[in-house]
Amino acid sequence: MNFQVLDNNQMHTVIKLPKQTNMNKLHQELVRRRVWVDNYKGNYLTGYTQNQKFLKLNTTSLPVNKIDEGLQEIRKAIKASKTL
Repeated sequence: MNFQVLDNNQMHTVIKLPKQTNMNKLHQELVRRRVWVDNYKGNYLTGYTQNQKFLKLNTTSLPVNKIDEGLQEIRKAIKASKTL
């Protein structure tokens, strides 16, 4: 078999967040920083206790030259959303 790889810079992945991340504050921080986000609650099963917190990333509709900038804004938002 011959497989062809398309290098279109599309990525789907998740970031495991620190337990002390306030998910509501993170969502607000991302919106404030103009990072397009979905409602994170849809990523969990009903009744899930959220022992592990994740941020789902998708670069499908993002120009290549904006990926690094977006990741830097996400990093800042995560840092700003930690609780003590």
